[in-house]
Amino acid sequence: MPILAISPVLASIVTGIVLAFILNGGVSVIEQYVRRASLANKFEFGHSRMGGSVAGAVSALVAGRLFLWQPNAIWWACSASAVLLTMLLLFSTKINFSNAAAAMGASNEKLTKKDIFSIFKLRNFWILALFYMGASAFFDVFDQQFIVFFKTFFETDSQGTIMYSYMNSAQTVIELCLMIPMPYIINKIGARNGLLIYGFLTFVRIFGSAMAPSWEWIVFFRLLAGFEMPLLLVSIMKYISGAFDIRLYATVYALASNFAKQISVFIFSTVAGSMYDKVGYQSTYLMMSAVVMVITLVAVFFLEREKKVNPVEEAAGGPVKRVTESQA
Repeated sequence: MPILAISPVLASIVTGIVLAFILNGGVSVIEQYVRRASLANKFEFGHSRMGGSVAGAVSALVAGRLFLWQPNAIWWACSASAVLLTMLLLFSTKINFSNAAAAMGASNEKLTKKDIFSIFKLRNFWILALFYMGASAFFDVFDQQFIVFFKTFFETDSQGTIMYSYMNSAQTVIELCLMIPMPYIINKIGARNGLLIYGFLTFVRIFGSAMAPSWEWIVFFRLLAGFEMPLLLVSIMKYISGAFDIRLYATVYALASNFAKQISVFIFSTVAGSMYDKVGYQSTYLMMSAVVMVITLVAVFFLEREKKVNPVEEAAGGPVKRVTESQA
């Protein structure tokens, strides 16, 4: 906040760096750490990810109240939370190297540059990246200005802010509840199908919000995000494990599911912001939903099915190498 008083441009630059390196980059690193821990210690990633849903529900509820009480308070709350997380990571997080092999696919083979660059020769990698650049990136772009759109349905901003915090809390409660059965559901229907369902739900949510006549319908479509996140988080982890060389797991996730997505968010955010001003929220959302539908349909026809993996085998790290048909 002191930086904002000095220079809004400088504040924007610093905020962008923090969001890119700490939040967006940090989320990917933490999720990969938890996923590898789940492989090494034989528990489901989705169940441990429930902690994030609990925190999301609480923070959404508290943040709305804090912002109305004192706008600056939310920044202090975020800073205090960041300090607490840093202390936990420094003094509580330990790595048990005795079972680290399980997280690496029970292989001591070292990755070479040739192995890493071989990813870019796989068509399935590019299809997965395209899917993330479309469905998942638009998920984030849609949410960026959603609160502004949501407030237009209320007489005052404060009413919209309070209702938005309640809605976000309800969404994360749904997400929390679904994180329990979602790993078992994905094991039944397949990770690829889980990703495709996520894509179609994202289309329905964006399209439905564009056509919604009242805030009650907006809330209904917003709550679909509580179904989307468990589908995406569990499906992508299981899909990469089953469709690619497991030694390249973190690299594939970082490139296809993080880097490609963030580049897309950067591009689409600029375009969406301009369209909001020119054609309005509803028309922009309709265009977004059309793009999501097209990319999801591309994934339906071209995204390869993952290999069938025994859950016990996956918990133990899977075979040394698991490749797609295009690699064979």
